[in-house]
Amino acid sequence: MKTCRRCPTEKEDHLFYPCKENRGGLSSWCKSCKITYNGRNRESVKFSDPIAYKWRNLKSSATQQGVPFDVTIEYLKDIWSGRCAIFDEEISLNPVDSRMSAELDKKLPSKGYVIGNVYWVCHRANRLKDNGSPEEFKKILKYMEES
Repeated sequence: MKTCRRCPTEKEDHLFYPCKENRGGLSSWCKSCKITYNGRNRESVKFSDPIAYKWRNLKSSATQQGVPFDVTIEYLKDIWSGRCAIFDEEISLNPVDSRMSAELDKKLPSKGYVIGNVYWVCHRANRLKDNGSPEEFKKILKYMEES
């Protein structure tokens, strides 16, 4: 049994994360307190500096995808215009309407998240172009214009 230093409740050891640095090998906070704190902290960062928050998520995504990553928070702030690069409509970092949520997209996916290859787009544009090729889009456009 161990007492959580955050909620001072005595709990079973399996309710604490392992931590090599601490005596006894367990975190000083229980899992529940740690999760609650991390969730609140994540939300505060998300709203206090949304570009930095997106940068962290982007870096993690690049690692998972195995693609290059060299963009900085400053670079992302420099290229932020508040408009979708595809639809030229206003986008938001903390939107009410998720379709107009700002996202970073790669011009050439194989190049990764590198300076000169990323741009801000709205969620809707990003989803529409997600897997399509220029040839497929031309066929869709031709079909729509003929209708």
